[in-house]
Amino acid sequence: MQAIGYARWSSLEQGRGSSLERQVGLIRSFCEAKGWSLIDQVVDEGTSAYTGANVQTGNLAALIRRIENGEVPRDVVVVVEQLDRISRLPPSQVVSWIQRVVGMGVSIATVNDGLVINAEMIDANPMNFMSLVFNAFRAYQESKHKSERLSSSWAIKRQKLEAGERRPITGNGPAWLSFDKETGSFETIPDRVAVVQEIFDRTLAGEGKASIAATLNARPVETWGRGKSKADGWHPSYIQKILSNPAVIGEFQPHTKGRGDARRTPAGEPIQGYFEAVVSEAQWAGVRAIKPLKRGGGNGFKGEVRNLFAGLCRCAHCGGTMTYQFKNDDGVRVRKGVERPTKRSSYLLCGRRARGLGCDNDSHYRYEALEPGLLGGVLRYALKNSFFSSSEGVGSLSDDHYRLARELDAQQARVGRMLTLYEDTGDAEVRERWLLAKTKLETLRGQLDGAKMGLDRARGAATPDQHAARVEAVHADLEHEDFETRRNARQRVMGSLREIIDYVTFDGAGRVIMVLTGGATAIRFDREGEILGDASTGIQSRISDPKGQAASIAALYDLCG
Repeated sequence: MQAIGYARWSSLEQGRGSSLERQVGLIRSFCEAKGWSLIDQVVDEGTSAYTGANVQTGNLAALIRRIENGEVPRDVVVVVEQLDRISRLPPSQVVSWIQRVVGMGVSIATVNDGLVINAEMIDANPMNFMSLVFNAFRAYQESKHKSERLSSSWAIKRQKLEAGERRPITGNGPAWLSFDKETGSFETIPDRVAVVQEIFDRTLAGEGKASIAATLNARPVETWGRGKSKADGWHPSYIQKILSNPAVIGEFQPHTKGRGDARRTPAGEPIQGYFEAVVSEAQWAGVRAIKPLKRGGGNGFKGEVRNLFAGLCRCAHCGGTMTYQFKNDDGVRVRKGVERPTKRSSYLLCGRRARGLGCDNDSHYRYEALEPGLLGGVLRYALKNSFFSSSEGVGSLSDDHYRLARELDAQQARVGRMLTLYEDTGDAEVRERWLLAKTKLETLRGQLDGAKMGLDRARGAATPDQHAARVEAVHADLEHEDFETRRNARQRVMGSLREIIDYVTFDGAGRVIMVLTGGATAIRFDREGEILGDASTGIQSRISDPKGQAASIAALYDLCG
């Protein structure tokens, strides 16, 4: 007789151990003892029998469809370790599924009790069959009770967190913390915390994830995984994972994951102060506010920030990205045996045109000629007081401000959800909760206004002459002889420019237009960076579709003349 083995486990973690080998080994030995030919082995990895996923959408379901379609002989026997590997559904559904399968001529053999279930067995030994049904029912009940107890236990733990208890509900935490079983608390790992803080500092200074990863690999800094999950080096994707993990400011979001579900879902509100914060609220908010760099911006080479407007430059003809092309640096070039001095030169040109995608904008803009003029038009506005602030007192007030801003956003969302629930149910208790939430929202607004006033007072305001002098000092550092001074200044300025500029457009006639955030103002330059004028606009500035972007830019050029 021909046989097909079937193995299943509901957890991917079990699959990494001996579960597959053990089940397959038992099935093979059973078939050999019976003299059956094992023609195939079907596996459902990480698939739940409690939810019925394996018999509905899994590989076992696919096997039954193959039998129904005649791709597999109908007199085959499906061999499993025990019946609950096939299903832990309620008994009525188990019986229905078995009757459907054996009705096609298929047999089911269970290794643990040596039974072979087929139509003849059910008719001849109904008591044996009912015993199997009872065992299936017991397995279903055990799974159900275990799931309910586990869910209830986690629900109680989450409720305690929401009530203010901060005792960890699990030993799992971010990689820069370790769990002390004796104290039942998380402890920081100093060298890893230092890496997290460095990643945030460098990101806020304008450095990209790839450059940060390369720096950590060059030192080298050991990666944080364990065993097979330990990476051979730092990757930009892991840098992003750290930058986007709210655990860095102490926040913990409980999740639930139903049996058979592929993804976890958030359960309740985020818990503040669950972990020890390792970066400030201001740093967290600052990273959130950074605009992502567009590909093709030409940010620079080997850590040198050459193009301060990377990712902001657009072609006025097609709406595509203007590509930065570096030609040569200051130095000496030998040609025909003669040394000739060279000057740094690089250009901006339409990336779509360069790739042969049909754009008719063939103009090349000399970057070295443009940068001083473009900076002269906006640098004093881009470098705000916060750019020069380093006071610890300001840092503390800034953290309070950003923390209150986050709490206000969360409370606004909470009020909205409660209002929707009250409108749907009309429940008086829900209405009371909604009114209390509104009161807290107003309190938070007042606290945020007070924090902002205090922060503004602490930062102070420079006179126009003082501000002009400090901006000029930063401008000079952009070309400083010292590499680190120059790079740090250019990274920070690039980040500040992205806060006030939406994009800069270049057409085929040597016209350059810079659109400031929100599209309210546009400044027109020539190809040498000289300001020709400005205009107020009502044009939408952020359009992701290139054709729509091109149409918006065309309207902008008509307006600016």
